[in-house]
Amino acid sequence: MTDQNTFMETLNAVKEIMRVAEEPLSQEEILAYFADLELEENQKQLVLDFLADSGNFEDTGEEVSDNSRIFQMYLEELEMLPVYTPEEKAEFYRKLLQGDTAMVDMISTAWLENVLQIARKYLDSKLSVEDLVQEGNIALLLKLQQLCGSMAKTDVEEELSTAVEEGVIAYVAGIRDEKELGDAIVGRVGLVYEAMKLLTEETGHSPTTEELAEYTKIPAEELEELQSIIEEANK
Repeated sequence: MTDQNTFMETLNAVKEIMRVAEEPLSQEEILAYFADLELEENQKQLVLDFLADSGNFEDTGEEVSDNSRIFQMYLEELEMLPVYTPEEKAEFYRKLLQGDTAMVDMISTAWLENVLQIARKYLDSKLSVEDLVQEGNIALLLKLQQLCGSMAKTDVEEELSTAVEEGVIAYVAGIRDEKELGDAIVGRVGLVYEAMKLLTEETGHSPTTEELAEYTKIPAEELEELQSIIEEANK
């Protein structure tokens, strides 16, 4: 594969072309820009998937550059991995269920591309490839350790896919819950700030916590915390 700088320059250039193009580019037009890089078929598909998802990103910002660097690292690592046949994978899974602990590392490495493919489905401008893949790999490892020596009669690939997806979904849900909590706090801070201004204009003095609690219907203890945030912001 070509050097990282050339690949990243091409990737970023194509993203910019896609951003300003009057008509969407076809897959053939996109891949034509990478023709000199001699990408493998799986790498071409990952490039297409990444550029399709990157349309949701802002054109500038840390998230894009971070995602691009991690994406490039995975392309390089995937290029060096051996390709296993379905029969070879089935043998790995059989040995895993029988208790061969060496299969945990073997399968987790062989599953790098699978984890990336699952993780990218949940990628947006607020999330990084690195974090999503890390969560997917953790879920994968835990499931492999659970299955190792279990002698379970199960579809190992389906078990692993489900575990990775559930791990990524749980992480994404947690991030979104944190964002919603942050947005709620910002909204309540704004409410208290406007109430303080209004009551000051009406009464001629800064409102007490009790007056604010009665006006906003927010408990006094929470009001004190919100007022502290406002005071800190005004310093």
